[in-house]
Amino acid sequence: MDSTRDELIVSGLVQSLYLTDRLALTARVGGTDLPLPDSGVYSEFSVFGELQRRQPTFTARIPRSLLAAADRIEFVATFTEKTAAHASTGVPLRLNFRRPSAKLSDVPGSYWIACGRLLRAQPSGIAVGPAGALQRLKAELRLQRRLLGGERVERSAALLRLVYFATRPWYRFKRDWIYYDRIILAGDNAEYAYDYAAAQRDGIRKNYVLAADSAPATRFREQGKPFLPHKTLTHRLRFLNAELVFATHLKPATRNAFSWNEQFFRDLFGYRVVYINHGLVLDDLSYSLNKHAENQSRMCVVSHFETETLSDPSYGFARDEIIETGFARYDGLESRPTRDLLLAPTWRYYLNRPQDADRLQGHNEEFTESDYFKVYNGVINNPRLHRGLEEHGYTLTYLLHPNTSSHVDDYRSSSDRVRILAPQNSPGYERMLSESDLMITDYSGVQFDFAYMTKPVLYYHHPSIPPHYRRGAFSYEEHGFGEVATDEETLVDTLLDYLAQECRMPEAYRARVDAFFTHRDRDNSKRIYEAGHALLRERSG
Repeated sequence: MDSTRDELIVSGLVQSLYLTDRLALTARVGGTDLPLPDSGVYSEFSVFGELQRRQPTFTARIPRSLLAAADRIEFVATFTEKTAAHASTGVPLRLNFRRPSAKLSDVPGSYWIACGRLLRAQPSGIAVGPAGALQRLKAELRLQRRLLGGERVERSAALLRLVYFATRPWYRFKRDWIYYDRIILAGDNAEYAYDYAAAQRDGIRKNYVLAADSAPATRFREQGKPFLPHKTLTHRLRFLNAELVFATHLKPATRNAFSWNEQFFRDLFGYRVVYINHGLVLDDLSYSLNKHAENQSRMCVVSHFETETLSDPSYGFARDEIIETGFARYDGLESRPTRDLLLAPTWRYYLNRPQDADRLQGHNEEFTESDYFKVYNGVINNPRLHRGLEEHGYTLTYLLHPNTSSHVDDYRSSSDRVRILAPQNSPGYERMLSESDLMITDYSGVQFDFAYMTKPVLYYHHPSIPPHYRRGAFSYEEHGFGEVATDEETLVDTLLDYLAQECRMPEAYRARVDAFFTHRDRDNSKRIYEAGHALLRERSG
């Protein structure tokens, strides 16, 4: 849910296995019915990977004037084929508030203030009432009683809410922007965007979140660069009071110390999300990056290809919510080749879960039996590749994806010209990309960082390990920055040809680089910063 000065915005989907194609949806606000056509946002229901049906999605825009006169909001399903059992008045749907962006939750006593009204979750609707000072106080006291009578998690939440309200008068005169990458790795778009923003004298406090015991935190201390320690009280309070969150990964509440208790604080989350994605959106990622995921206010992208992809109705974004700013981390890219080749494939969800905010995923004991392991272990142990590296004076670095980094010790190479690194033990992405002469990848987003410097990319699309997402507008054969190989020997043949030519990018691929990127300068961080200010100006009217 969201609100502006003029309206309440409620988005959702109807979860049903039956008859969804015969339902008409309506938002009933007081005595007024607002038709809710299917918005087309991704909501597929699959069983064992097989699509069963698509569930209807909707966005209700309720004018403030209508909300002011209402005491209840219901979402009603009416069968388009009338029967005696289902009268034309329709059936109120049972509501579930599952995401932090829902604002309300299923916690008894939860409430949210929006458009000058106090909203409370009920099983089959949303109660609407006055939101004067007395009503707000009563609502909070009611919630406090329930939390204080609960388990330790609830009692801790009650205390933090009290601290929030006690410090709110002070924070009201502060302005906080939160930036985060992977908090145990750093070095991504958020750090570069933070560095630029922190240098601007605009009265806003910029906060970059890091795990205090991480290697990047040590680097920040050595550089004299401030950061916000993860999971501290200060971190939680600044996050609760933040205007904007600049995120390279979604689930901002989970990644900002509210992973286990966010449902008790949803009504306090006032931040807007500016998504400065770690990777590009070229394949079909509507299942995870749609507007309903975190109610992202802005999607910062690097290419018109991404704009085309995200403009599809399955993502749910308005065109003005997608901005071609470029990636902040591109501002730090400067090619300094050291005769090293970089092998950097992406991960597969069926082998490893995504990395948690402040820890790596555990080891999968079956990983070495997977095709993924066998394919890349084969590459780093290819005898012809080893001879080519020796003959032409190159080395090769196999950089694992963060989600597979717990398997770094599973790999071995028989050549001393091959090294195997996990990201947390590497010199950092910027340095590795800058110092490499050529990249080999499958679908990893860092290929675009590499191509940004006009350096060659080879794609290895082995048929036994297809990507875990559907292809989008970007075709590797038509738009990619290098040749596509589907077997190891073809890959090695192509790679050896590049080594013999000192890893020069052919002109045809240079032209593709020029056509792909909207900006090829060092002002990406500036554009992201300006996008944040523009968003706040828009919200303030």
